[in-house]
Amino acid sequence: VRYARIGGSEGTPMFEESVQPVCAPALLARGAVPLRTPADLRAHTLLQVATPGANGMPIEWQSWLQAAGAGGVEPAAMLTFTHYDNAVAAAVDGQGVVLGRRPLVDRLLRQRKLVAPFHGQTSSARGYFLVVEPAAAHKPAVQALAAWLLAQARLPA
Repeated sequence: VRYARIGGSEGTPMFEESVQPVCAPALLARGAVPLRTPADLRAHTLLQVATPGANGMPIEWQSWLQAAGAGGVEPAAMLTFTHYDNAVAAAVDGQGVVLGRRPLVDRLLRQRKLVAPFHGQTSSARGYFLVVEPAAAHKPAVQALAAWLLAQARLPA
């Protein structure tokens, strides 16, 4: 088991994250603006989450486009949100393409509220960790919750 230092506490990894562009199925159905290859993103609106102090294309989109071989693509527009869930809601509403954080968007993909227009995922620098306050770690209720959370994280998506 590997641990990460988070605010001075040790964290137990629950699961890693991968990313891939996702959008509403209706966005794919619009024949005038195809979305078949990563280069087609130039005709679409990319949805992003604001990164304090950053300008231009967000680093996550830059990294994904580079990995997809479309590093020079400039989108038709960018919409910036302060919270990831707002960017995902905009994608579900057909307002653009968001870089879906898997497993966070998996339920929406299963429900077909979102679709992935391109195959393959790219690893993300993010991961999800369980952090327990050291003073509470000995409590049976905390131990039970931690064990349940770790078991849930191991279940197939």
